[in-house]
Amino acid sequence: KLLQAISTLEASLQEEATTRDLGFRRCQDELMEARLLMSKETGLREEMEGKLLRRADEDRSAIEDSLMKLQSAVTASEASGLTAQKMRQMLEEERQGRQQAIQQLEALLQKNDSFLSEER
Repeated sequence: KLLQAISTLEASLQEEATTRDLGFRRCQDELMEARLLMSKETGLREEMEGKLLRRADEDRSAIEDSLMKLQSAVTASEASGLTAQKMRQMLEEERQGRQQAIQQLEALLQKNDSFLSEER
């Protein structure tokens, strides 16, 4: 009877060890999958951030160009006696252009946030 009890105990312990090993392997597989998903998300986030930074640089350059043109226009207007009304109109057009660029950038940022939320 003692040998039979020992044999039964060994079989039970072996079955428990096998079950534990299977659970451990599943945990490892899930951990690897989670790491892969995190890596993909990081890659996508970096890609979107890169695109947004490039867009911001392009917008900044456009604004700087616009300001240079405006400064040239101011200088030219002072030299030619351009009316104050015309200057106000040019300034308003410039302001509207900047506002539109800001709105486009905000829309891109919202789109990026939505994209990242969906990816999660």
